[in-house]
Amino acid sequence: MPHSRRYRSSERSSRGSYHERYRSRKHKRRRTRSRSSSSERDRRHRREDSYHVRSRSYDDHSADRRAYDRRYCDSYRRNDYSRERGEAYYEPEYRHSYEYRRSRDREGSYRSCKSSRRKHRRRRRRSRSFSRSSSRSRQSSRRAKSVEDDDEGHLIYRVGDWLQERYEIISTLGEGTFGRVVQCIDHRRGGARVALKIIKNVEKYKEAARLEINVLEKINEKDPENTNLCVRMFDWFDYHGHMCISFELLGLSTFDFLKDNNYLPYPIHQVRHMAYQVCQAVKFLHDNKLTHTDLKPENILFVNSDYELSYNLEKKRDERSVKSTAIRVVDFGSATFDHEHHSTIVSTRHYRAPEVILELGWSQPCDVWSIGCIIFEYYVGFTLFQTHDNREHLAMMERILGPIPSRMIRKTRKQKYFYHGRLDWDENTSAGRYVRENCKPLRRYLTSEAEDHHRLFDLVESMLEYEPSKRITLAEALKHPFFDVLEMEPSTKMWDSSRDISRTIALFLNFLSSLAWFCVDPSFGSGFGLSILWALLYTPCSFVCWYRPMYKAFRSDSSFNFFVFFFVFFAQNVMYVLQAIGIPNWGFSGWILSLIALRKNTAVAVMMILVSVFFTAVAVLGIIMLKRIHSLYRRTGASFQKAQEEFAAGVFSNQAVRTAAANAAAGAATNAFRAP
Repeated sequence: MPHSRRYRSSERSSRGSYHERYRSRKHKRRRTRSRSSSSERDRRHRREDSYHVRSRSYDDHSADRRAYDRRYCDSYRRNDYSRERGEAYYEPEYRHSYEYRRSRDREGSYRSCKSSRRKHRRRRRRSRSFSRSSSRSRQSSRRAKSVEDDDEGHLIYRVGDWLQERYEIISTLGEGTFGRVVQCIDHRRGGARVALKIIKNVEKYKEAARLEINVLEKINEKDPENTNLCVRMFDWFDYHGHMCISFELLGLSTFDFLKDNNYLPYPIHQVRHMAYQVCQAVKFLHDNKLTHTDLKPENILFVNSDYELSYNLEKKRDERSVKSTAIRVVDFGSATFDHEHHSTIVSTRHYRAPEVILELGWSQPCDVWSIGCIIFEYYVGFTLFQTHDNREHLAMMERILGPIPSRMIRKTRKQKYFYHGRLDWDENTSAGRYVRENCKPLRRYLTSEAEDHHRLFDLVESMLEYEPSKRITLAEALKHPFFDVLEMEPSTKMWDSSRDISRTIALFLNFLSSLAWFCVDPSFGSGFGLSILWALLYTPCSFVCWYRPMYKAFRSDSSFNFFVFFFVFFAQNVMYVLQAIGIPNWGFSGWILSLIALRKNTAVAVMMILVSVFFTAVAVLGIIMLKRIHSLYRRTGASFQKAQEEFAAGVFSNQAVRTAAANAAAGAATNAFRAP
């Protein structure tokens, strides 16, 4: 079930009177306990009291705490380390909302009010001491009079303005702590639409933008054809103190699509395709000695987020299904090369690896952990680790994945989280009960017992290994059995195209051989006419009857379309066998008719034997393909009961059926009132 948002950690900005009361009680309690005479006893008591104070505050406000469900509070997704960008800054449907403005959250759970106020005053003094006006005055000689910044350092612009005599601004896509993103027409690229990221005229954001540009240039250098699914940077420039970066224009992020769809999980076939692409993109980064460090659904964008609506009869609501699951990985502002300095804390909280929390040092495996959390979120619709506190985060890991290895506990500098070699966590507190009630072993999150679902969780388990050295690499992940279906698709298409080519040749030769046999035996006129009919109708009918149902079945994971496909394709394979047999006057030059022709005309018989060989090959290929697709179908968890439910939902969601039913009901009611 989704985890509730709770007020526990200093990693979140506090708002409202409840937070103030909570902090005041907490600090008051700490001051009382700090007067203990024994230092060892004092240290132990403070640890116990921290749980006691939290338990009291939680018990007093348990209703408030659980009211902030993850599905309705998006501002919980804070990135609690430095260099914040704000996500989804390429998407055209990005909303102007506070929830996309990230804040710098601080590590360390318990600070005194006095220390907090002192640090706050220092931050305010620093912010006041930085004068953008003085910076602009130094640039006044090279700035146009019409170029102005607002108080926060954003460039002031209007729709229709031009930058660099190239980019025409047509709309604003979004805003974050880094700056703004606008949609522009690039007149040097044939009027193509691009997303232009305009960084604030503030030195720290400009420096971060330079680092991101450096990474994006390396990516462009290593992948000039843009085949590795990382966002494409077209251009960058400095516009009067504002770093500007031009990107390809993409759709919604995978998180925003999930949110707009009421957190309905993605179907497993879409999870498979998106996970494969993410692994492929991040493997490319790792191969080039680069670690992304901030992978999350917000930083994975659809190329095109157009969708189709379908009606869910059980939930009585429309549900969205994205048409194309092609994605791009974005936001390289925190990406780090292997030879560069590795900061202590990386990754957004919910996707942070245990070695980062325990400060054991991190490398590329921390990206693999993040991908495992992302795949889980796609599958169930909510985050695996919904927390903002290190100790609680570790407790959730142990509840879901098992105990933390003793080697990692011995090596970590964060011994304050452990006691006698075990996690110092009291399950009898409110927080402890919450973890116990809302977290469960990973396999218990399975929504189906189908083989594909178990393979998915096997992949996620291998990505969520505690030890980075034991964690699966992305090269190994791409070869995991969960992705076998994607590997089989090209071979299935090859079988399909081979069968289609053989069938087309066979139908054409069947027409010629039937014409030749009609010339030898005029009584074969009906068979010749049917051969023309098969040649003209067979290909379009097969497309309508089974190509389209199969496509819809795999795209929407539809049991009903699977059953339609199997019924039609089985009937078609029966026809292939009849074609190969060659019953007289059926319009097929098969084996029986070929043997009959040997008695009258050898040349015509040889032509018919050749047609029989083609028909036989088509029948064999059809049977093989049917078996291969059936094996894929068995892994999806489709069933006849699901097919019935989908059919009923499709009928009731059809507007024509609804209108007819409403008219019938209205007519019946009218007749009832008119009756004497």
